Amino acid sequence: MRALSLLGSYLTFNETNLELVAREGIVSVLKFQIESHCREIGCYGSEADRKTLCDATKYVHAMRRTHGIPELPKNWFTLHQVNMKQESFVSAMIQDAESSPYEIFKQGGLTLIAQPFDMLFCEAVDRAGREASSVSRNLAVRYLSEYIETHNNTPIASGQIRGWSMKYKKGWVIGVLNEIDIMYREQYGGTGIVWSGNEG
Repeated sequence: MRALSLLGSYLTFNETNLELVAREGIVSVLKFQIESHCREIGCYGSEADRKTLCDATKYVHAMRRTHGIPELPKNWFTLHQVNMKQESFVSAMIQDAESSPYEIFKQGGLTLIAQPFDMLFCEAVDRAGREASSVSRNLAVRYLSEYIETHNNTPIASGQIRGWSMKYKKGWVIGVLNEIDIMYREQYGGTGIVWSGNEG
């Protein structure tokens, strides 16, 4: 957090602003205070953002000891280049983010906006289907809760989740979704997923 604050201050000093879309690892840390397995911050941005961020991260590396910041990995803040199709998607997210719940960090010239919760949910579900750890399942429950809370507290139809998975090209397993649904009911006392047909 101190490294991000220092980066934001550097941007302000240089009269520059960066608005980036944060990937899941840093979202889980900043929004939910859940320890991430990632030591790097991953964001989406453009080529123009890359040059600005490169200069800013070099400054943070050079000044970290002065500000009591522990040693950072060389590439502690990674900008994932977006292609033209992704860039329009990311730009739309940023434009809609001023008053949205997706903003997770803002200090100085740096603003981080979370990926939409449906995308984060799909990423966690996809990972939960490939690993035994409960971390991804717990994150999926949190993302599902956030999505429901920001969409009129309406449970999500299983068919809608299937549509999300296709949209974001993520895998899903009925058994894993069942586990997440049960966990949601236990934690929040309500319905998270509305099953249709012979699903569930």
